[in-house]
Amino acid sequence: MRRYVVLIILTVIISGCKKVVLPKAVCEAKFCTTEAVSIPVSFSSYSYSLFTVKDVTAVNLRTGVKLAVNPAPVRPDVPANTYIIAHDGMKEHFSDEGDEVLISGTHSATNQTKTAVMKIAGGCNCHVSKRQTDPSTIMFD
Repeated sequence: MRRYVVLIILTVIISGCKKVVLPKAVCEAKFCTTEAVSIPVSFSSYSYSLFTVKDVTAVNLRTGVKLAVNPAPVRPDVPANTYIIAHDGMKEHFSDEGDEVLISGTHSATNQTKTAVMKIAGGCNCHVSKRQTDPSTIMFD
């Protein structure tokens, strides 16, 4: 009888416990600038003819998550077919050390698809960043 009472009490105690959810990693405090940083990629062709790009995608290769890619604002200092691959609002999608991101786009007239890999860091860093050696322009033939 005593075993049954202990067993019932343990069952009640265990069933009353909630799963502990660990919080996301907390970044240490640092002083950051208030500038907004974004990482653009332009698509161009060696013939420099006018064209449009379709099906522009960016995928974080570490997580497999497809990133939201948006056209860059139209301004005189921004080339046509420029897309924002990452910005400071997306820092949580990248690790502090940087993740490889596969970027691809298709030439709308020739259906040629070109890809490039860029390493983007975010996480607890103040801003998103890419390596200096990563491409900022992807060229179509």
